[in-house]
Amino acid sequence: RRKAYLSIEQMKKDRDHLEALKSEKAVVLGHWWRFCLARHQAQLRRREFWENHRRFCELEVWAASVISAAWRGKLGRDKAKETNNLKKGWWKQLWSKDDNRPFFYNRVTGETRW
Repeated sequence: RRKAYLSIEQMKKDRDHLEALKSEKAVVLGHWWRFCLARHQAQLRRREFWENHRRFCELEVWAASVISAAWRGKLGRDKAKETNNLKKGWWKQLWSKDDNRPFFYNRVTGETRW
């Protein structure tokens, strides 16, 4: 009887020891799984950050290009306007009393056109 009692006690200890090991392993596996999830989420956030950064840089380059193009267009229009004003300044419209119609006189070259 004593042997049977000791055997049962040993079996209980073994069972308790196995339960403790299972519990420890479950805790370790839980920690490992949470670490894997956190690492995956960090990778997703990192990827999302760099994607947003890339989009922002592309937007910045596009905006700079649009502004630059608008500025170059303005400079071109100003230059064309200045050239046109200069050319207008070369020619003067006069009235011919003989022909009773206007003619143009170039102040720079002395040329006349009807």
